[in-house]
Amino acid sequence: MKFIGKELKLWEIMKDGKNGEIYEITKCALTSYIGTQVKVQETQDYRGKYKTLVKPEANDNPTDASNIVTIFGCMGEATWKKVENVIYTPIDFTKTVHLLGKGVTVYKKRGSNYVSMSRFTSFEDVDIDDFSDLAGTQFYMKEVI
Repeated sequence: MKFIGKELKLWEIMKDGKNGEIYEITKCALTSYIGTQVKVQETQDYRGKYKTLVKPEANDNPTDASNIVTIFGCMGEATWKKVENVIYTPIDFTKTVHLLGKGVTVYKKRGSNYVSMSRFTSFEDVDIDDFSDLAGTQFYMKEVI
């Protein structure tokens, strides 16, 4: 999982969140709530459209009240970020060169993180010092699921 976008407050999630999006607390007065996730569930009935925050693993059954997340005081003032499920697929060197030539971002793994590379990235920035480093480096393409 990876965080994307800017930091949000709860009211912004309720206002702008789309059905199925997952958000996680990144800053909170009570540190035990950091990492708490919610999923936006949008429902429409005869009263109109409304949004509910449910557990991320909840199915799309809006009548199942056991999946609704209870918002405690500190959660309302917490800082949230949108979460994406991301898969990094290994690609070979020729495909890497082709994608970079088209302006597509590719990634190189550094420790447990993935570092983005564009055609304007300096090799020194991604720990590639010579041609043998370049040839031996595994590159990745990011896919959002």
